[in-house]
Amino acid sequence: TSTLFGQNYGYSLFKNGWTFSGVGFFDNEASFIGGKATYTWDSKITSGLRLGFYSSESDYEVLSLTPLLSYQFFNVKINNDILSLSLNTQYEALFASSNYDFDIPNIYVSSVGPQATYYINPMRNLHLAFGIDWYKSFVSFGSNDYEDVLNDYEINTYGLFIRFRFYNMIISPSIQINTSDSIETQTGFGISLSYAQ
Repeated sequence: TSTLFGQNYGYSLFKNGWTFSGVGFFDNEASFIGGKATYTWDSKITSGLRLGFYSSESDYEVLSLTPLLSYQFFNVKINNDILSLSLNTQYEALFASSNYDFDIPNIYVSSVGPQATYYINPMRNLHLAFGIDWYKSFVSFGSNDYEDVLNDYEINTYGLFIRFRFYNMIISPSIQINTSDSIETQTGFGISLSYAQ
């Protein structure tokens, strides 16, 4: 697939429990639409599952199944604001189908990387957060039938996001850039709308 969707978690600091999100991501070659459910323990550990579909003008569709995990390992208070650092990881399995006569191999993407988030007045019901993240992704293919034309490769993903919370609702637009020696540099835009219990 042309687009790797960054994690961009929709949960908020000091909030335990479930968060349910609708997510979308778009670039000039493909789009992703899906949903995500995550659970946070001890305001530090978040795990969950994302399910969705990639589609493109190339007449194929890709089912994406992605378990994910995040650990928030550092917080520092700056006046009434908080800066936090997290380590995120996910494993994305992509199952493709097309209208052509040949099979498309499954694709597996494991990703890991840090995230920094700055929360403005995080203890209020109405607050804003800004964040940056970076991921190292390792892409592999589930079939050896195309090993002469498909080789495993790595991708670096750099992302920026804004997170606005109004009581239990969270909206988060984002932008990310994918770079690799094996594919062209790609820029995409995302949006997530979440409900936190």
